[in-house]
Amino acid sequence: MQYLLPSQPTIITEKTTISRAELALILGVHESRIGQLATDGIAVKVENNKYELTASVQNFIKFHKDRVESLKAASEDDAKKRMALAKANIAELDLAERKGELVDKTIALSVFSEACIVAKTRLMAMSSKIAQAVRVAKDDKTAKLIIDKQVKSALYSLASIKSEDLESYEIE
Repeated sequence: MQYLLPSQPTIITEKTTISRAELALILGVHESRIGQLATDGIAVKVENNKYELTASVQNFIKFHKDRVESLKAASEDDAKKRMALAKANIAELDLAERKGELVDKTIALSVFSEACIVAKTRLMAMSSKIAQAVRVAKDDKTAKLIIDKQVKSALYSLASIKSEDLESYEIE
């Protein structure tokens, strides 16, 4: 939209009025937004399609300034809430640690590593035990039973580790 400038400069006062289209152009919004701004008391309508320039522009600036302040305050509130939540989580973890409900990652990894070594050792030893037993087996069915028995024995011995056995585990 284009406007012709008057040949004589217009002096703007507190009571200078302009059209909806002119106010929309000045504020950088669509004309329909001017109606919304008028409903919200930001654009000051004085008569049909006429708005006070000075008051409308000042109200528009104040509206955006207040909005920025509101968003900033909300952002600060969110940050405070996140900080409070983080502190609460840390306090819960600290309490759980003091009660002995948490296990240090290094200790857990060491216990798991030790269990893997035990499993590997027991499983590796199975082949020599099975080989000796299968050599004396009368038939395939007996050999299979011997193998099954040795595999189950190794797995049961691995599964029989109790949590009490691990509670006293210390890292060297």
